Amino acid sequence: MKAIFLFLLVCLSHFGHTQKTSNRVSQNPKADSLYQLAIELGYREQFKIAISYLDSAIQSDSNIEHVFFDRGVLKEHIGDTTGAIQDFTTQIQLDKRDADAYFLRGMLYFGSKNFTKAYQDLNKANHLDPGNADAHCYCADAAKALNKNRQFQRKSERCRLLKGLLE
Repeated sequence: MKAIFLFLLVCLSHFGHTQKTSNRVSQNPKADSLYQLAIELGYREQFKIAISYLDSAIQSDSNIEHVFFDRGVLKEHIGDTTGAIQDFTTQIQLDKRDADAYFLRGMLYFGSKNFTKAYQDLNKANHLDPGNADAHCYCADAAKALNKNRQFQRKSERCRLLKGLLE
């Protein structure tokens, strides 16, 4: 339950990231309008409708920054874990330095008990964003599930250190 809460918290803090940093997300006015409407619907928790608008925005312009990340967040909200993982994977292919995409995909793998993939993604998130305490904590848990005792100890220590700094 704690993992789901943390997942939703991170999703909501990142969702619509592009909208917050710029008024326009695409040079294509249609794609821009569709994306803006999708973000607004997402905040209203009309997730399925928002996804359909993001689908249309992607058809008009697949280069909208974070569009696959945002659609992945929405898909997770409706329980489409496979679709969310696919969208986070596409986001990672477009931006190999997107720590949030690695983190959220890792959390989905962790939730489905695919600890090998969870460990890989969470470890990558740790390297890209060393200050993400949750990534270190869940990476430690994945390492423990995989009997990687040395990595478990190291990640656990980093988790405790970062959590102590946050409190």
